[in-house]
Amino acid sequence: MRDLSAFADATFDVVFHPVSNLFVPDLAPVWRECFRVLRPGGTLLVGFLNPDVYLFDHEASTSAAS
Repeated sequence: MRDLSAFADATFDVVFHPVSNLFVPDLAPVWRECFRVLRPGGTLLVGFLNPDVYLFDHEASTSAAS
């Protein structure tokens, strides 16, 4: 996803990559490539996950709040 050179500029109407951003040390090249391959007015759909969730017991924190 950091190197989409196989695709020409403005090739896609939609770019979608769920949660894969977590595995990239530097997101700037990803965003540049997404912008480059999206057609004008195209849509970028991206998933994120808050890494803090992994630091705590989510089940315990939600049941304690109830």
